[in-house]
Amino acid sequence: MRKVYGKDEAQLTRIFWAQTKRTAERRYARVRAVYVAAQPEVAQTYLAVFAWCYRFTPFTQDAQRRIRGKCPLELAGYDVSRLPMAQICRGQLLGWPPEALADVVPRA
Repeated sequence: MRKVYGKDEAQLTRIFWAQTKRTAERRYARVRAVYVAAQPEVAQTYLAVFAWCYRFTPFTQDAQRRIRGKCPLELAGYDVSRLPMAQICRGQLLGWPPEALADVVPRA
């Protein structure tokens, strides 16, 4: 990050030190407003990451009953239960030791 953003890299790492999701989102919005506007290639990358995350992130419990806990790909009929990206978006892989992922993530 330091190579891309220079000395302001500290602002980016502050996002991850947030105590609440709301604080992290607010900090991220400020950083995004500065860097994405200044660097169009960052905007394209952001959109690509957003699109992937959206496809794998399940709808919350306050959504309609038929879609609760399911992501858009599951609603389309895909089984995403063993895909690492789906597990990450559900918060299931965060903080797991690498050996726990051995059978999910290929080494080569």
